[in-house]
Amino acid sequence: MMRSKKSRIAAGFAVLFASVCMRPQISSVAAMADMQKTNAAGSAVSGYFGLNELRRSTERADYPELSDAEFANFRMVTAGTIGEGILYRSSSPIDPTLGRNAFADEAAEKAGIRTVLNLAENQAVAESYPGFAETYYSGCDIYFANMTTAYASESFRCSMTGSLRFLCDHEGPYLIHCMEGKLRTGVTCALLECLMGADLNTVQDDFARTYQNYYHVLDGIKQPVPAELEPAVRSLIVEYLSQLFHEAPEAGDDLVGKAEAYIKDLGFTDSEIAQIKQKLSGEPEAKETEPSVSEAQTETTVQETTVSETKKSALTDAPPLETGDAGGILLIALDAAGMVLILLSVRKREKRR
Repeated sequence: MMRSKKSRIAAGFAVLFASVCMRPQISSVAAMADMQKTNAAGSAVSGYFGLNELRRSTERADYPELSDAEFANFRMVTAGTIGEGILYRSSSPIDPTLGRNAFADEAAEKAGIRTVLNLAENQAVAESYPGFAETYYSGCDIYFANMTTAYASESFRCSMTGSLRFLCDHEGPYLIHCMEGKLRTGVTCALLECLMGADLNTVQDDFARTYQNYYHVLDGIKQPVPAELEPAVRSLIVEYLSQLFHEAPEAGDDLVGKAEAYIKDLGFTDSEIAQIKQKLSGEPEAKETEPSVSEAQTETTVQETTVSETKKSALTDAPPLETGDAGGILLIALDAAGMVLILLSVRKREKRR
């Protein structure tokens, strides 16, 4: 009995010793797997760190080859079926932090902007900026979304819902901006571009253009965003859209369907989504038209035929009268008179047409 107990204890220590010895090996296997994953996405990861190291200038003179609008990251969005002169994006026309606000406000005025989706602030913060009341911007219809950059959060969904409903209820041209006009603006514009039929490459092009406008200067020397960072910029918007669509979009995907599904999940109906598309395309709303002359004549003919058949049916289906049944004769006479009045009314309506 004693020997059996000692044997069990020894076996237990052996198992414990083996597990301790094996743990570094197990950890190294897990680390190897993680390393392989990291290497597979290595260029993108290093690219993201590289993007954070880019430096921009707030001085207009440092961007001599950019127009004032490009310096302000102000541009028209025409991806997919978005109409000309309807949708614009920019950096903030009111926040002076980046030194671009006055240029963005001037560009907004030239474009005739009527409705603004301010994704950056609430109303109190926006109106606290110096000179707000004197800007062209302040006279527009503005929705203050106060949007987060946590794109999968309920807070972001609420901000996006309010922004799209405001767009539905107001007329363009529309301006979408945050502070830089880069991330929150980039994601919102990308969603609308997908909705309007843009392919993934076009969506990525529009997103990447912001980086060229902002980071065209490094240490006072004009230069484009380094070529090795281009894939990181383009993959960034794919990552953000994957948080909305719950899967990373790829070239050839039905981006319209993905965008519609996301917006519908926000609580929009098919008719409301159609309204968003109509406003962004610039196509006139379908209006109810008066019936044509031929349609009116057809309708009148149908009405006359119906009256005639009803009159005939009333006379044919009436029970046979007994001699001296004055009451029955009177009822038939009244029915006939009623049919005549209906017929006269129909013809009078036809003459008015």
